[in-house]
Amino acid sequence: MKIALVNFDIDKYLFELGIKLSREFDVKFFCGHQKPKKGSGLDNSEFIDSTCLYHLEDIEKAFTGCDLEKISSLENIDYEYYSNAYLIFSRIYDRISPIPKSNTYTQNFYWKLIMTFESILGNKGLDALIFNSTPHQPWDFAFYTVAKKIKIKTLILHRTEIVNKNLILESYNFENYNFNFDYGNKPDLEFEKILKNNSSFLSGLNKIHRSQDLIDGIRIRQYENSNFYIILIKKYPILKFVNFLVVLFKFIEIRYIFQAFYQKLPLQVVGATERSMCNSTIAGMKSVSRLQYFFIKLNTVKKNLLIKKINSNFNNNIDIKKIEYIFYGLSYQPERTSTPEAGNVQNPFHAIKILSEVLPEHFKIIVKEHPRQLYKDVRGINYREKNFYNEISKIKKVMFVNASHNYEELIENSKMTATTNGSAIGDGLKKGKPSICFGNTWLSGCKSVKFVKSVAECKQAFHELIKQNKEKVQTNFREYIYENRNYFVSAAISQSDRERFKVDSREKNLDDLFLCIKKRIQG
Repeated sequence: MKIALVNFDIDKYLFELGIKLSREFDVKFFCGHQKPKKGSGLDNSEFIDSTCLYHLEDIEKAFTGCDLEKISSLENIDYEYYSNAYLIFSRIYDRISPIPKSNTYTQNFYWKLIMTFESILGNKGLDALIFNSTPHQPWDFAFYTVAKKIKIKTLILHRTEIVNKNLILESYNFENYNFNFDYGNKPDLEFEKILKNNSSFLSGLNKIHRSQDLIDGIRIRQYENSNFYIILIKKYPILKFVNFLVVLFKFIEIRYIFQAFYQKLPLQVVGATERSMCNSTIAGMKSVSRLQYFFIKLNTVKKNLLIKKINSNFNNNIDIKKIEYIFYGLSYQPERTSTPEAGNVQNPFHAIKILSEVLPEHFKIIVKEHPRQLYKDVRGINYREKNFYNEISKIKKVMFVNASHNYEELIENSKMTATTNGSAIGDGLKKGKPSICFGNTWLSGCKSVKFVKSVAECKQAFHELIKQNKEKVQTNFREYIYENRNYFVSAAISQSDRERFKVDSREKNLDDLFLCIKKRIQG
């Protein structure tokens, strides 16, 4: 059987998985930022150099071993299908282009990718295209879009909130996930013991939940590095005056901006080697001077300070115990959970507007910004304008709270949660709170979660979910995971996951993951 591997060069663990797959299948294409080493087995595959797929003028360079003569043919292009996907593509491109390209350039770039991938994939007879995660770069999203159009099976390694319990999806769209594949593995007795009843489930889930290694939606180590001064001051209160000066004179911001003149520029080098790496931070820019990057970082800081100022004005003195409300947790942008996994509801304004139209008059919608949105990130420069908050604030029934407001308390006192596809869904279910989701999430199949796309669907979902009590929701959550227990892949799907959560041995993880993928390709 013929397969293609996409982004399996992202770490050594996945590369070894790719080698295992090459011994079992004909890996027709290996697509990544790093050339397979000679003798690895993957070096026999046609290499698609993704370092050349971030710019219109470089696309041909990515396919040096392929026949590109038919690319110019537009005869069989389905413009309606591909035009629908273009909206998501353009949003993804914003993520890696702090200085946006013109609409004309972006459209030409998109159509060139589509025509190229159609030409390359159309006559190779591939049985499966396997992605290391949800496609969330411009080029791999285009690759995925073409594969779906010409009906090549797509398999996506998908990380769930439960450590070592992951899924293999066939689409990033919930309605076409198709993860209900029984791998025929031995029962995980420890996991089934946790799922025995609500009490064992809730206590056991906390031990195997991914949030154990997260603060503010980022890894604990990254959080500690980003909040070094705050942590130090909590430990040594005598340093409060030092912190006052740091904040007053914006020392951290000044240091961040001037790093543009002495740190290595985060450009994606065009032309893969056996040692090259993915560097997509500003990959939409082919070249940038240090002065240009200085102003990019300056604008990033301005945006960051604006968001922080707006957030600081939000009220934290609301007595949430005296009101009935839905808690809406904003998702971090940009990342793959919001683009493309959120689907067409990229802007939470539309979701919150729908909610406001279906709730009873006395109900409120408490909205909280994602804490990670308050961190400086060049990739977020095209997201979260001032009018974003202003427009949402104007929606009837909306109450913004500060990002520092106690997250657990907001969920605990709510009637239910709502979001695109964020962690508030699972965190709410644990506490017995049902959820309305507007994006794609594997939890949408739970009886206490409703995936909605319209006012009518949202209205029906609200009236159904509001009747569920705490015990019912927790039971539905537990039963949903129990019903799907045989569909989980009991293996880490990346090197970092295996190291962070210390799950089994490297060899066992690789073997288990390989066998599951093998069954999905052949199934």
